[in-house]
Amino acid sequence: MSRSAIVGTVALVIAFRAVSADTDLKARVMNEYPSALADMESILSHCRGSAVHRSWKVPNPRASRPGDVNSKVDTARIQFERSGPMERAIREPVDGQQDWVYCVDGKSSFTLRRDRGKETYVLASLGADQDLRRTLKLRVDQFVDAPSRLFGSRISELMTDPRFTIRKVSALGEENGPLFKIDFTHEDPRKLRRSGWFLVDPNRHWAVTKYECRCQQDGGHDFLDREEIEYTEPAPSRSLAVKRVVSEFSVYRDEFVFDDFAFGPVPASDFTLTAFGLPELGRPGARGNPTWTVLFLVLLAAVSAACAILLARAARRRAGDGEAPRGLESHASG
Repeated sequence: MSRSAIVGTVALVIAFRAVSADTDLKARVMNEYPSALADMESILSHCRGSAVHRSWKVPNPRASRPGDVNSKVDTARIQFERSGPMERAIREPVDGQQDWVYCVDGKSSFTLRRDRGKETYVLASLGADQDLRRTLKLRVDQFVDAPSRLFGSRISELMTDPRFTIRKVSALGEENGPLFKIDFTHEDPRKLRRSGWFLVDPNRHWAVTKYECRCQQDGGHDFLDREEIEYTEPAPSRSLAVKRVVSEFSVYRDEFVFDDFAFGPVPASDFTLTAFGLPELGRPGARGNPTWTVLFLVLLAAVSAACAILLARAARRRAGDGEAPRGLESHASG
């Protein structure tokens, strides 16, 4: 056999083994990953904890025009609870003048505020689409759900989306064991085409450790989304993100330092106004902040006064209408 034939045969064998290895890894991902995600999401859906959150950004040396970057570190303590669709977060900024709360009980939501130095909260707004809720939810979710999300979407939902395709799976050698690199493409209903890869660690409960995604929109808009996630081990069997680095034209650095975290049931009573010393909506007599009782009494008095004025005016009109016919009748008889 000639040398070129031997080289060709070796190349074919290597290629066959590479394809076979990719097929085996892809089969393992398709067989094991969905159940690992379901297990992870189930555990993360009932948890509570507190952490110090720090956020800052620095110039990206790869950007052609880094621009001005405010390097001030935004620091706040965040306490959060989650029980299925119910969730809440309390944010207490270190340098801020007000503490904020968002809470969702599964059907409705509310936000509260508390001025610095005050002991009681006041109702700031109602509704499920408040900016504060979205901001706090994003801050909490990006760390608690980091092991099982890509670009804000649950990986379990992406894998059942016919527009999401796993193109290739390869193993990368790491000090603590191999990582799986999963190449994918995705086109969502908003005409946003994504292509890229993400790394998962099968020895760390299949947690996502890094991803890179090229996003293309109709009209030629094109951008690159990169994230790198570092983890800690606050519980023996699960991992939590402690730092996320997002880079494009600047590098955003976020860090959660957990000082308390627990998985398990959370009381439903924690997701109510009563939990913050306020009466529930539709229950004016509920025990809570005395300020609400005073406000209710003032409003009741105002409504009563308005009703009394309207009734007095109506009585005067009726009296006037009753005298007019007698005057006309007397004038006619004269």
